[in-house]
Amino acid sequence: MHILRNADKAPVYGSWMIEELFEHGYKLSPGTLYPILHNLENEGLIEHYDKNVASEIRKYYVVTESGKK
Repeated sequence: MHILRNADKAPVYGSWMIEELFEHGYKLSPGTLYPILHNLENEGLIEHYDKNVASEIRKYYVVTESGKK
């Protein structure tokens, strides 16, 4: 729910989400978070787009209409 809430406010990316969750008492590794993000995407609750940031491609995730429900 925390991931969906943040992705509904603004696009999020993995390393930012790890830091955000840590501030709320969750300690997730990339090996835990990215499968969660992929599952949420496969379920149609979030979607991603790629953006070039400092010569690196970063995946940003946003909530879908289904994810808002």
